[in-house]
Amino acid sequence: MSTISQDMTDRVHALVDRGASLPSIPALGLELLSIIRKPIESIDMRELVSLVERDPTLVARILRVSNSVYYGVRREVTSVSHAISLVGLDETLNYLNFYLIKAIMPECPTLKHFSADDFWSHSWSTAVAARMLGRPQLLVTAMPGELYLAGLLHDIGKVVLAVHMTDDFEKALEMAHVTQIPLHEAEMHIFGVDHALLGAHLLDNWNLPGWILDAVAFHHDPGEAPEEHREMAMLIQFANSVTNHFERTAGDAHTVPVLETAIVAREESAFSSPITLNGIIEEIGETLDARDDVLNPPEETAEPEAASEASQPEPKAETQSEATEVAPSPSTKRAAKKSVFRGILDSLRSLLD
Repeated sequence: MSTISQDMTDRVHALVDRGASLPSIPALGLELLSIIRKPIESIDMRELVSLVERDPTLVARILRVSNSVYYGVRREVTSVSHAISLVGLDETLNYLNFYLIKAIMPECPTLKHFSADDFWSHSWSTAVAARMLGRPQLLVTAMPGELYLAGLLHDIGKVVLAVHMTDDFEKALEMAHVTQIPLHEAEMHIFGVDHALLGAHLLDNWNLPGWILDAVAFHHDPGEAPEEHREMAMLIQFANSVTNHFERTAGDAHTVPVLETAIVAREESAFSSPITLNGIIEEIGETLDARDDVLNPPEETAEPEAASEASQPEPKAETQSEATEVAPSPSTKRAAKKSVFRGILDSLRSLLD
């Protein structure tokens, strides 16, 4: 990661001294992180199949994805090679990296203005959106797989703060909610550093390249990123903004508007064209909406973990009761997403008139 001021470095180290940390990533995870960063045409499918088959949990995950309604299979998919062929190499890598990173992270507490489910949904959505931006016709140099990883990990510092600095993180969440400021600004007030910079510092231990770390560190302020890594930071800011405005979840609803992101404001950027921008956002919205249920297919409820929770009736009943009172239904959430999405497109179309 690029050099930051000594003052910021000291603040990050102070949080690390208080216990802020990321778990070590297993060897299989490091291999997956390495593979996804390669150009898709250079990935050996047989190597990937062999890698997945080393972990029964990953095998179960990719089989569930391939058998989901989204892929419309008529006969059950039972082999990893068939599943990868059906889902596609790049999408398989997306799902596998998502599941692996989510699995190694500690369980996140449910806070008043922070939901673990919403956090992971937003992380996945941002990763999918970011990968879609890695196209030559958009005049970008960033690789799709690296954009996916940066999008997936861009907010990982929030989980660290929620798990290890719960009380102070709740203060930041409440400040953002009450004062209507972006969460990362509230974090600066409380911690002296935000989740982006903290997350990037901790991700350095996962041997990720500097441009991914800088995209994570500076996704709220791409202008501060080193020039050679600024494009990726701008693309992650854009993907984050689109998905935040589309979802209004994960406790960060006050993010920079899509039309004010750095990549849109840059005159020589393909994103500065309202016609191109409209097409990009519409495609992202349709893609995310179409895949809304792929990550959590119904079969997951049969997993041992779910059964374990069911064996504790009193806590589970209380949680369900709270969810009934507070959480909107999936259909309500989906309708709200579409409403916000249409609002973004209407704003863009007004520029074309």
